[in-house]
Amino acid sequence: MTEDKFRTAVAMFNIYMTKDEVEELIKRYGCGDGLVRYTDFIQNIDEQFYDYDAARDNISKTKSSAIYNQDENQVLDKALDYIRYMIRTKRILMKPNFKDFDRANTGHVTKEQFTRVLTTLGINLDY
Repeated sequence: MTEDKFRTAVAMFNIYMTKDEVEELIKRYGCGDGLVRYTDFIQNIDEQFYDYDAARDNISKTKSSAIYNQDENQVLDKALDYIRYMIRTKRILMKPNFKDFDRANTGHVTKEQFTRVLTTLGINLDY
């Protein structure tokens, strides 16, 4: 795929990316002569949705230090299973939505911001 077509495709994701970020993707997946290995790009994106070991590793690295009782753990596990299901079936990209609220790149958002992102993405946890 040409670099221009790749730029157009990335713009269609409806995810805010700066020109520098798009150019970085082109540099990373470029194969010379103005072409981009878009299949490698797609494969890397898909791995985030279908590589359960990688997803489990990412989750374990960000675990909270909070202590829950057995009932709370069951509710939490059910909520996380539902979020995983929604991400896989709707191919939702969560990180960009949270980054909108985390301008300082601290890795933290408020409870209200967290709820707003999930609601915006159509993930309803009221059950």
